[in-house]
Amino acid sequence: FEVTKADDSSDPTSPAQAGVVSKSPSALKVTVPSELEGIAYIQVMIQKDNEQLVSATIGQFSGVTQNAADLNWKNKLEAAQNVLFCKELFSQLAREAVQLQAPIPHMVVGSHIIASVFPDIQLTISLCHFASGEGKKSGSGA
Repeated sequence: FEVTKADDSSDPTSPAQAGVVSKSPSALKVTVPSELEGIAYIQVMIQKDNEQLVSATIGQFSGVTQNAADLNWKNKLEAAQNVLFCKELFSQLAREAVQLQAPIPHMVVGSHIIASVFPDIQLTISLCHFASGEGKKSGSGA
């Protein structure tokens, strides 16, 4: 990410901005890489014979998607930190799933880790990442 001093072009007293009401401007401008924008969370599901038994979500998923331009610098950094945390957590879990010697091998496919806990019980761990401005889910194991 990049932190710079905000430019003075958003000064509400300038003639071009006279009729525009703005929030209190920040002295900082934060630029976050596109791969860290948006909302990310880890979803854990336990299934028995393709019937979902339990589901849980890990991450600071607020349920409200905001445009990256609308966030202040603190919220932008917190959202990027959450995306980075989820990606790193998933990456570590994927590495361990591949290295673990299990009677039924675990599968890591894209943004999903699939493990058979018992012959008819399946654990699925998914990385869910909604990039800003996108309406679709994307996954990454990096």
